[in-house]
Amino acid sequence: MLECDRCMWLRLTLPCNEFRKEFSDYARTFCVYVCNISNTIAKHNSGNVLKMPEKPNSKFNLGILTISDTGASGERIIDGSGNAISEIMTADGYALVLRDIVADEKPQISEQLRDWCDGGEVDLVLTTGGTGLGPRDVTPEATRAVLDIEAPGIGEAMRMQTMQFTPFAMLSRATAGVRSGCLIVNLPGSEKAVRETLAVAMPALLHGLEMVKGWRTHASP
Repeated sequence: MLECDRCMWLRLTLPCNEFRKEFSDYARTFCVYVCNISNTIAKHNSGNVLKMPEKPNSKFNLGILTISDTGASGERIIDGSGNAISEIMTADGYALVLRDIVADEKPQISEQLRDWCDGGEVDLVLTTGGTGLGPRDVTPEATRAVLDIEAPGIGEAMRMQTMQFTPFAMLSRATAGVRSGCLIVNLPGSEKAVRETLAVAMPALLHGLEMVKGWRTHASP
C-alpha cells in the first residue's frame, strides 16, 4: 500500500489498488510537494495555520465477531468469512486483537459488541453474518441496540456497489455506527460477499476511524 511517511494523503486519495499502481510515481511526487509546502508554511507563520493531521503512532486494533448458529455450536469448523476479514484487514495494517463466534441471538451479539467497545481494546469491530431477511438474522437490530450514533451510509454504499455483482445485495440490512469511540460495521456471512463489501468500505474506514478519534474532520484533506 502506498503511503507517505509525513501525511495520509496517498492512503486517503488513492483508494483503488489499480489507481495506486497506475499513478504511483505521480502521486508520490505530488505528495512530497504538498508536504514541503505545508512544512514551509508552518515554519514561517505564527502557528495559526491548519497543519496536516499527524499519522497515528500505532495501528488500529480490530475485532472480528462472527454471528453463526452452526459456528457457535461447533457444527461449522471453518469460519470462512471471519478468515477472509482477518486476511484482508491484517494485510492492510490492522492489528487483530479480538475474535469470537456467537449464535444468532440478539442479546448475545449486543453483549459482545458492548463488552468489546467499552473495553477499549479495539478501534474497529467487523461483524459477519446475520444481516439478511431470515428469521434468525438479527445482527442489525443487535448492533443498533448498542450504538451511540449510527453511520448508515456505510451499509448503503455496500449495498449499492455490490448490486453490480448480485441483485440479492438489496436484501442486506447491514448497518454501521459508533459506540464508545469504536466503529462497528456489519458485513455479510459469506466469504465472497465479505470480500466484495470490504472492497467498498475499506477506502472510507481509515478516515472514519480518524474522525471517531478526533484526529480528522470532514474538512480535512
